[in-house]
Amino acid sequence: PHSADVYSVAVKFNCELVPGSPFSIPVLDGRKATASGDGLGTCIVANKPTSFDVNTRMICGDAPLDVIITSPRGQQVRPKVTGSPSSGFHVEYIPVEAGNYVIDVKYAEMPISGSPFHPGVIDPGQVRVGSLPQGIMGKPFMFDVDTTMAGDGRLSVDVRGQMTRPAVNVSPRTEGIYAVSFVPQESCSHTILLTFCGLPVPGSPFFCTIIDVANVCVDWNAIRLKPVHCPG
Repeated sequence: PHSADVYSVAVKFNCELVPGSPFSIPVLDGRKATASGDGLGTCIVANKPTSFDVNTRMICGDAPLDVIITSPRGQQVRPKVTGSPSSGFHVEYIPVEAGNYVIDVKYAEMPISGSPFHPGVIDPGQVRVGSLPQGIMGKPFMFDVDTTMAGDGRLSVDVRGQMTRPAVNVSPRTEGIYAVSFVPQESCSHTILLTFCGLPVPGSPFFCTIIDVANVCVDWNAIRLKPVHCPG
């Protein structure tokens, strides 16, 4: 058959119709089924349930729905499928790691519209923040953030002093590793807030200490000359 329809099939034996003939055989076009939902998008959080819906209501006739979900490492993720052809199907799954997944959806043994899908999963818990040294007021303060194991997402950094909110520059060093810098204008503890795909990074907010070297005093009376090769 070249199109979805209900076909009438006549079966004869010795030029006579066999009992029950002609038979009505529905032919479905699974390509007309559609899918939508957060579970097919981006910035899906790892180790939390997500889902999508498959709409088959516009297709006359019943057929099985097949869903195969493959993780970035090639492991199969078992989906939970509920619903029926007349009402549509709801598919729920729990992604186990960050990265790009592949979801193959077939209805009546045919890929539905848009299949295979490629949702992106993130894990903010895998974001790693480098050491935060003591900084100097008016001098660039820099540190690294590693998102290589956290998936594809947008890293956002917000820095706040007591009275100021310095501009922050986030630039990629290599794939997934970012250099963060800002110029503090206050000698005080600064708060550093990090989010990944809009979600807080564990440990955030972080804190760094900024000093003003202009206010550092040296007590010259405490400095004495010492002969060489003698313990101080």
